[in-house]
Amino acid sequence: MVESGPCINGVKIIKIDGVFNKDTTPKVCDSIRSGVKECDLKGVVLDFEGTTDIDSTAFACMIDVIRNNIKSSRYIGVLNMDDRARHMIKILKIGEIIRSFANQEEAIKFFNENTN
Repeated sequence: MVESGPCINGVKIIKIDGVFNKDTTPKVCDSIRSGVKECDLKGVVLDFEGTTDIDSTAFACMIDVIRNNIKSSRYIGVLNMDDRARHMIKILKIGEIIRSFANQEEAIKFFNENTN
């Protein structure tokens, strides 16, 4: 379900497959927290390419990860998020915190330019 990928220039890439909703959020969020402790972070990028469902509890998890685990950044990056999830980001008014990127390179560049 969660695959902790490499840390590239201080940016951790984590892939999420399957469902990320109220039923799976505790387990997924714990896996993300474990993954972010593996390197000196400038940022985290969650790749949703294999995600089949996402709800508002997933966004609460992402905000928790930022606030409690990443001291050098106030953002979390996302890749391959579908239109429905992007719409939820707008409705929840968290677009300043959760940033969507076209690819890993764009996300890594952003975090390396926008961290403390």
